[in-house]
Amino acid sequence: MSNRQLIFSLIITKLIIVCNLQASDMKHTNEFNHAVSTCPIAFVMGEVLFSYEYLLNQTHGLAVMLDYQAEEETYKDPSFTLDRVSIFLNYRYHFSKKMNSVFIGPYLRSRYYDGEIGENGNLNFNDPEITLGAYLGKRWVWNNGFNVTLTGGYGPYLREASESRGEFKDKYFGELSVGYAF
Repeated sequence: MSNRQLIFSLIITKLIIVCNLQASDMKHTNEFNHAVSTCPIAFVMGEVLFSYEYLLNQTHGLAVMLDYQAEEETYKDPSFTLDRVSIFLNYRYHFSKKMNSVFIGPYLRSRYYDGEIGENGNLNFNDPEITLGAYLGKRWVWNNGFNVTLTGGYGPYLREASESRGEFKDKYFGELSVGYAF
């Protein structure tokens, strides 16, 4: 593990502990049914992520997440470009019957790629990659609506993309985002 990864891991761990302590000490007078959030760390990695959740009857949540990443920054070869767009549909069962809760549920992810490699021409990334999996998460919500969400999950491919993608395949699902509940 590099120093950069260690520092990043320590910051995330501290953020989770602080959020958990502060959110558990608060009296939640407001009941929130909507939440929007984004991942500020994703911007550093060349990714844009936006999510929205609607909480039905304080237990069942429906969430949509959109994700875009231009991966040319990841590779040092200037002739290589790759754009990735992902759409996530999530169901969330909230154990505490509110947004400030631990939740669990299935997710469906459809991921599309478009790219080029200099001399080799266009990559064949027209076929989407579809993943169905399960995940566990926690959302901390403050009375003013500020919230932090942490999730992690894994799932097999329903439709695996072409073998030429190799290192771009990803069966994991994760989210660390901040946002606003209303």
